[in-house]
Amino acid sequence: SSDLNRERDGYEINQDVLRLLVEMLCTVGDAGPKVVKQKEGDRNSGDRLLWQSQSRGFYKDDFEKLLLSATKEYYKSKVAGWMAAYSCPLFLQEIQRRLEDEESRLSRYLDSSSEKDLKAVVQFELILQTAKQLVEMSTGAHSMFLNKRYDELKLMYRIFRREPSMLPHIISVMEPY
Repeated sequence: SSDLNRERDGYEINQDVLRLLVEMLCTVGDAGPKVVKQKEGDRNSGDRLLWQSQSRGFYKDDFEKLLLSATKEYYKSKVAGWMAAYSCPLFLQEIQRRLEDEESRLSRYLDSSSEKDLKAVVQFELILQTAKQLVEMSTGAHSMFLNKRYDELKLMYRIFRREPSMLPHIISVMEPY
């Protein structure tokens, strides 16, 4: 998980090694893993053999638990810093970039079985914990409506739509307009 946090901070990491490690963790501890062939991108490069796991072996119990708790702590700490340093529009751009990063990470080397729980943890820290404060910032929704900053409002709406219970924060500010 420290490698993941390094990548989150913009450092290069060896994604191939991580993907193989994830594959191995999924297979070890699985009662009946299967080997499947997957075509490589290039027609001439032949097939790639992959382990396919049913129960996800040690990945679920060992790796994923660590992944989720490290992710929670990482974003909790980041949000505190951003809240102190960023305007609302900058904060929203950061949230959008981080959400896209996490989705990309899932497709590049994490197991797809982590998608639901990882998104829940990330969105809890980035959206549920920040929405009310973001709307109420001096550069927040009121200022955006007042100054007709519709692109910023659209971004806020797109982000909050991932957690629909946060949309009333925008709507309450919108009513006078």
